Amino acid sequence: MGRAALDDLRRAELVEAAVESVARIGVQAATTARIAETADLSPGLVHHYFADKEDLLAAAYKATRKPAAAAYARALVVAPGAAVPPRLRLIAAVEAHLTPAVLTPVRAAAWTQFTALTPYRFAFARIRRAQRCRQESNLRAALVALEGDRQTAAALAQTAALALDGLWVEAATREGGLAPGEGEDLMAALLAPHYVPE
Repeated sequence: MGRAALDDLRRAELVEAAVESVARIGVQAATTARIAETADLSPGLVHHYFADKEDLLAAAYKATRKPAAAAYARALVVAPGAAVPPRLRLIAAVEAHLTPAVLTPVRAAAWTQFTALTPYRFAFARIRRAQRCRQESNLRAALVALEGDRQTAAALAQTAALALDGLWVEAATREGGLAPGEGEDLMAALLAPHYVPE
């Protein structure tokens, strides 16, 4: 394994350990020493790969929603040169946030912890704005084509984004998390007739 690949692996291990630590014990208690211990790495490596704890936590916050962006991108892969129908684009935008591989209890708990701190930490607020902008943009792109009215589509996209975030909070705070299909059913009721879970 080359040096660059090892560096990428170590950074990813520390980021995942930070997500897990924040989910388990909260942002304040997730010290660099505890995060390094969770990753089974030396605490000195945290400062080798990240400027400070805030830099590591910002990377962890980004990582909580990164799988949703990747799931959305994968869902839009169709035959070369083919356009993705708006209804499939909407399904992808919703289900990218709800699939069990993305919406895990650990990821939801860490995301909720980080999001609660966005009014107080500039770096977190910037990450949150980027997450919301991407989320609403993906929803709006599909809904404009389905609704035909830009203003209605924008309002519905905002409402859907808020509902998806609420489902993440519910998954993090409710004992046992969401029931299978619960999130999809709620989104289907909200976005009817455009969204029908697969």
